[in-house]
Amino acid sequence: MNGGIWTMCVSLEEEEASILSRVGFPSQPTCTNYLADSDYDEPRADWQHRMQNLSISCALVCLIVLGSAALVGAFGVCKHQISAVLITGVMYLLA
Repeated sequence: MNGGIWTMCVSLEEEEASILSRVGFPSQPTCTNYLADSDYDEPRADWQHRMQNLSISCALVCLIVLGSAALVGAFGVCKHQISAVLITGVMYLLA
């Protein structure tokens, strides 16, 4: 099997697929798309779904970086650790 974020594909040779069909496994399409593939399910195009997923993941990463920077910064201020405060500044710049 191989795939990405939005698709999963089965990579079987023809002989392996015929053995599976003889055993009783139903023959399915080789690739599955996780996004809506018909027009009546969702009016938006696939690229809009991908962009939405990417923007959500970027926002979550920014929130994680900001939250961890706040924790490291609070530790640095409370324990008077200059290296933790410098790391906090770098993390804020990354977010």
